[in-house]
Amino acid sequence: SYADYVQQIIDGHPDQSVRNLAKKEFSPNRNVMPGKPVPDFALVSLDDQNTTYTRQALLGKVYLIDFWATWCIPCIEEMGNLQAVYETFKDRGFEILSLSLDEKPETVKEFRKGKWKMPWLNWFAAGGYQNETIRRFEISGIPKPILVDREGRIIATGNDLRGRNLLQTVAIVMNNS
Repeated sequence: SYADYVQQIIDGHPDQSVRNLAKKEFSPNRNVMPGKPVPDFALVSLDDQNTTYTRQALLGKVYLIDFWATWCIPCIEEMGNLQAVYETFKDRGFEILSLSLDEKPETVKEFRKGKWKMPWLNWFAAGGYQNETIRRFEISGIPKPILVDREGRIIATGNDLRGRNLLQTVAIVMNNS
């Protein structure tokens, strides 16, 4: 079975970092995968310290959680796709929540003054990969997109939400909800 195969890789690989990565990315027991509820979160807005984004507050919306950083070239390459899907569906109850793993919030604010304004919800993960929220979402590499339905369930992750797949996947979800 798939679970047995993943466990063989985890048990049999001599490199601990490879075993940890396999556990995070491929274990059938992970928390962040389609069909499971999105983990709880409470994130203070990068743009307004008086606003907190929570799982409960986003119920009723379809939203994309976008884990990214300004130093991540594949993340920047996805910005055009994020902008397009946001513009297409924002008036139909779709939202994007971008979570930055940059070193300083100022870096993100400066980036957003350039070509990509990112007019959606933004949060800064102090501590990067060691941040509690980042760990709860089992993030081991970026970009890492996660699509959540109106009931707070994860419906897609990874490659289904990159490149032209992003618009197609979100269109299917929006047209069926």
